[in-house]
Amino acid sequence: MCIRDRDQGRQTQNWAIRKVFGKLETMSLANVSDPRWQQIGEVRFLGASSRVRLRSAAESSGWLMVNVPPLGPGARGQLTTLIEEAVETALQRRGAPPSGLNVHAESTQIIEDQLYRAQRVGAHGIAVALESLSGLIGAQGALGDDDSACLRFYSSAASRYPFALWLSSTDVSLRAYGPPLALQDLLGAKAELDTRTILPSTAPALTSTGRIHGWPLPEWNSARFAPVVNGERACSPSAAPTSSYRR
Repeated sequence: MCIRDRDQGRQTQNWAIRKVFGKLETMSLANVSDPRWQQIGEVRFLGASSRVRLRSAAESSGWLMVNVPPLGPGARGQLTTLIEEAVETALQRRGAPPSGLNVHAESTQIIEDQLYRAQRVGAHGIAVALESLSGLIGAQGALGDDDSACLRFYSSAASRYPFALWLSSTDVSLRAYGPPLALQDLLGAKAELDTRTILPSTAPALTSTGRIHGWPLPEWNSARFAPVVNGERACSPSAAPTSSYRR
């Protein structure tokens, strides 16, 4: 079984899951038997009744149906692994040959291998049906980085392979992270290539007027620190120098 954990880069932008992965539409039985559906798949949000009707239609059209059970908080960050394991289980039940990939295989290699083995047992493609993903929502109110990246990958795969991803219609408004952005794009900040216009190359010079590049030095009054004799300071304020700087 070619299952492995993936290390995804940190994501930076929040989106509604519908905007990132697909759109909510009514899927007809004719769509499943459409010859174009034998070449590529799709991403759909489906209600429970639609899913029941389409499951038998998809299986009759030669698609390998894969159901992923409801997921709770303990499955956060593991969506990729759970989908891969569910597909492997479905392939084994159909009598597909085992995978020859190692545990370090990339996602693209794994889905191509699974589709190849599915075709070896007569399937035209693979359709994965997910239950609601609301149990994977983290403290930030969105799917985590890895789970978001997982859905983005399978959404992209559906446009290139006979692979379909069905999500629950109740998840249309769930939030997820989009692709990583450069910090400059994320923050909208200008890039300053010449730091010499910002930071001085040498230490600031002290001028004869007691200023550092226009900044006044604090006045020094030694009377504040003169010793007290019989309740009075030995040096009066008028006799104290106003600055300790001497040229």
